[in-house]
Amino acid sequence: MKYYKVKPEFDNKKIYKEVNKRKEYAGFYIGNELYTEKEAKKLRLNQAFLEPIEVSKKKIYWCFGARFAAE
Repeated sequence: MKYYKVKPEFDNKKIYKEVNKRKEYAGFYIGNELYTEKEAKKLRLNQAFLEPIEVSKKKIYWCFGARFAAE
């Protein structure tokens, strides 16, 4: 399955979303976290911070609410 992986150099980088022409804090990026294509579009994540990868669903695990790939 296709996922978008946050590049490690953007770990702890803040996420801002635009609300009424203002930027508001919406969380932060976690290095190596995985997002599906729909999640990335819905959250309007910066594509420069992400890299597309193919990973089997069997090699995915969750840790404290974040999705990661087992190496």
